[in-house]
Amino acid sequence: MCAYDRSGLGWSEPGPGPFDGESIARELRTLLQSAGESGPYVLVGHSSGGMLVRIYYQLFPDEVAGLVLVDPGIPTEFYEPGEDLEATCGWRCPVARLLASLGVFRRMYAGIMTNPEYPAAVLPQTRALLGTPAATHAWTNAMARIGRTAVQTMANDDLHAVPLVILRSQDFGLDEDVDEEIHRRRSARRERILTGMREILDLSSRSRGPIVVEGSNHESIIMYDRHATVVSEEIDEIVRSIRLSTTAARSIVSGRATIP
Repeated sequence: MCAYDRSGLGWSEPGPGPFDGESIARELRTLLQSAGESGPYVLVGHSSGGMLVRIYYQLFPDEVAGLVLVDPGIPTEFYEPGEDLEATCGWRCPVARLLASLGVFRRMYAGIMTNPEYPAAVLPQTRALLGTPAATHAWTNAMARIGRTAVQTMANDDLHAVPLVILRSQDFGLDEDVDEEIHRRRSARRERILTGMREILDLSSRSRGPIVVEGSNHESIIMYDRHATVVSEEIDEIVRSIRLSTTAARSIVSGRATIP
C-alpha cells in the first residue's frame, strides 16, 4: 500500500500547477515511478479523490487494475454547463488565504477532532498541518480548478470492465434539528449524490455498490477505526478478486486450465 500527500499538503512541497485533476494525476504517476513502484494499481480515492483516480484511469488505463471510490465527489456537484471554469472558487479563495496567513485557521483547527474515535497517534500531526498557509494555498488552488477537474472527470464516461467498488457514508445530515427549507435542500442533495454514484457504477461492467458503511459520515468513513476497517476489507476483497482473475487468465493462456 502507498499513501501520499498531494502537492502543498502534509510534508509535500508546492507543485507547479495548474492544480486541476489531470496535473494532479500526472504528479501521482511521476511519484510512483520515482519511488520504483510498478502497476497495475488499485487506486483508492476519497471525496474529491474519487474524481482524481478516475482521471488517472482515463490518462493511464493500462496502469489501473481496479478502483475503490469512498464517498466520492460527484462531478455535477462541482460544475454545471455554462459556469465559468476559472471562477469556481470565487471570493472564497483569496479570503481563505488571507485568514490562513493571519493564523486564524491554525487557532480554529487546534480544538477540532475531539471524538475519541479519531486515531490518537496522528491527531497531533493532523492538527499541526491543517490550516497552515501552505495547506490553505494548496486547497484553494485545487478549489479554483475544481470545475475543470469535474469536466475532466465527466469526459471519462466509460470504465469498461475495470473492477469498481463504491462505498458511501450513511450520515447526510438529515437527522439534525433544522428547519424545513434546510432539510429539503439536504434531501435533494442526498438524492443527487446517490444518483451520481449509481451513474458512476453504470460506467463499469464489473461494479459493486454503493455499499453503506453503517453509522459513518464523510470524515469518519476513513478516520474512525471501525469504519475504516470496512473500507479496508473492501479494498482487500477487490485486490484478491483481481489477483485470482489474473492467475486464472495466466493459467488459461499457458494451457493449464480451461473455462467450463
